[in-house]
Parts: sequence; C-alpha cells; structure tokens
Amino acid sequence: MKPNRFNFRMWDSLCNCMLYEVPHYLFPHDTSDDYDEQLSRIMQSTGLADREGKEIFEGDIVKVISKSDFKMWSDSDSPHIVKWDGCCSSFRNKVGDASLYHFCKNDEYDVEIIGNIYENTELLK
Repeated sequence: MKPNRFNFRMWDSLCNCMLYEVPHYLFPHDTSDDYDEQLSRIMQSTGLADREGKEIFEGDIVKVISKSDFKMWSDSDSPHIVKWDGCCSSFRNKVGDASLYHFCKNDEYDVEIIGNIYENTELLK
C-alpha cells in the first residue's frame, strides 16, 4: 500500500487486532450504536514511509537513526510515538516533540517502525 494520508487503520480491542480496512460507518463522527470509542481507535496515516517503505500511522512507535554525529533525536533509549498534533504528524519522546516529516525527508536520518502502542506496549516502558 502506497503511503497516503487518507489511509486509516483501527485497533479493535474486542479482537485485539489491527484492522487496515476501516468501514466508513465506524468513523468517530458517526453516532450509531456500531461505534464504541472505548473499544476501537481509528488512526490516520501520516502519508510518510519509514526506511523500508512501510506506511507510518499515528500510534506507531518509531526509531530514528542518525547518519551523522548529532544524536539528540536518535539512538536514544526512549521510543518515539507518532501522534497528530493538530496541524502535522510528529513524534514525542523524553526530549520533546519533533516533526516526523523532517526526519523522514532528511537524508541525515532514517526512520524505522519498531511497533505500535497497542501491540507492543513493552516498548513504552
């Protein structure tokens, strides 16, 4: 699947699985009985890909690998959690927030998906 910021996925806590084909009637604006925000979490694609070409979604946990000596955002013990901050995708770690776009489009860094916040909770400890 080519990265597209209009792609979505959903964590379904009933089956403990990630669904990559999200029925349109399950989006949060829907007030039907079919959608329970406590049981499902819809995540949007950032429109970016990691170094392997894998599409990056909010909720992914990424590792930033520096190709230079500057290591502030990379090679740390803290995972980087991809989130939406209202205007762009970014990630958060103990250093602070940073633009995910900057690291995916900068030749000085590689970004690698190492998991997500639902299936890989051990990475958050």
